[in-house]
Amino acid sequence: PNLSKKRFFVAQGVFEAEINEYLKRELSQDGYGGVEIRSTPKEKTIIIRADNAQAILGQNASRIHEISKVIQTRFNFPDNTIKVYLDKITAKGLSATSQAETLKNRPMAGEAVRRVCSGAMRSIMEKG
Repeated sequence: PNLSKKRFFVAQGVFEAEINEYLKRELSQDGYGGVEIRSTPKEKTIIIRADNAQAILGQNASRIHEISKVIQTRFNFPDNTIKVYLDKITAKGLSATSQAETLKNRPMAGEAVRRVCSGAMRSIMEKG
């Protein structure tokens, strides 16, 4: 609409930050690795990067549809203007977000901290 350029970019940044924060909270257990948002005049495409894409996908893609609906209602987008896709992280060792989520979640699940850290370091060193 009729926003100044500065306000437009600030609004875009706030939108992306809110989407990222929501997805990080919702998908942290499933290896969330980041989000990419592409906009066209007719629709917004949200690409979620994750380690365990199958867990995020859910049965019959129900979880993706749920995420799409939540985003659509939160930001008052018309029907069928939000497209959500999944992108599997192929090199987990090179994804800082994915490694940080692993370092956060696995010790909370009862795994030894030293073992988790050495596994993460090994993965990073092999890939990078």
